[in-house]
Amino acid sequence: MAREKKKKEKIVYYDDGSTVADMSNLSHKPAKAPMEEAPSNSLKAKLQTFFGAMRLMVMPMLAAVLGIGLIYALMYLLFTLFR
Repeated sequence: MAREKKKKEKIVYYDDGSTVADMSNLSHKPAKAPMEEAPSNSLKAKLQTFFGAMRLMVMPMLAAVLGIGLIYALMYLLFTLFR
């Protein structure tokens, strides 16, 4: 007796020409951002941008350094106390 194999169903995809990011069916259009002044290339503007970005990065940097320091202190204590 030979076993009959089930044939797999062949799936056929039809291309409707739309893209993956087709947003034509949205019920409302996204709001446009208001026009801002063109950024100046002066040294003052560059320094403001630099220090503004640095101000945002100080707390995450301190948290990372504190975390690494705590892990180091914990491992130091474990390896010195349990020799």
